[in-house]
Formats: sequence, structure tokens, C-alpha cells
Amino acid sequence: MKRNLATEHPDDAALLGYLDAELSRVAMRRTEKHLQSCWKCRSALAELERQAQSISRLLSNQNDSDIARSQNAKAKFLNLKRSLVTLCDKPPRKASSTFFKPKVAGTVVCHHTSRLLFT
Repeated sequence: MKRNLATEHPDDAALLGYLDAELSRVAMRRTEKHLQSCWKCRSALAELERQAQSISRLLSNQNDSDIARSQNAKAKFLNLKRSLVTLCDKPPRKASSTFFKPKVAGTVVCHHTSRLLFT
């Protein structure tokens, strides 16, 4: 039994290929013919196009202040990492308090490091 390819709904990958003109000529014509008669697929195509435009806008809107902020955060992180490595290289001191526990101290350092980087 022969299938009617014009009435089969294209999937999102085929619709994206149609948007980018990456389909074969036959597939482009078949998809175009289907889109002429199928409101559901035209709506899906329009939504995919809106999403692609939004993503494109977001990617192109990265301004210099965003780049500078990420570079500053990276520099802070590397400085803190060097400080921690220096601290780890020193011989351990005896704790003057029974409250001090190494696991808790590591958690506190990580917490403060994340606050320095992301605020």
C-alpha cells in the first residue's frame, strides 16, 4: 500500500532542516506542499523560527560587561585556588578548639569562595 507523504507530518528535525534549507530538493518540495495544507505544522514551524531567533539574539547580545564579569570571576577563583593550595602545602596546625573540624572548614571555604565569585 502506498503512503501519502504529503499528509505525513514532518518532525521538528525536518522542519528545522526546511528552515535552514538543508533538505534535499524533493524533501523541501514535499515539506512545502505539506505546510500549505497543514496549519498545525505551519504553527510548529513558526514556533521553531521564533525560538531560533530568540537564541540567536541572546547569543549575539553578550556585551563587554558580561565578558569582563566572567574574566573577573575567573581571576578571583584562580587567586583563591592559589591561596588554598598554599594553605594545603603548609603542615597542619593543632586545632585550638574541639569545634574545628576539617570537613566543616572545607565547606565554609567553598561557601565563601562561591559568594566571592558570584556576588
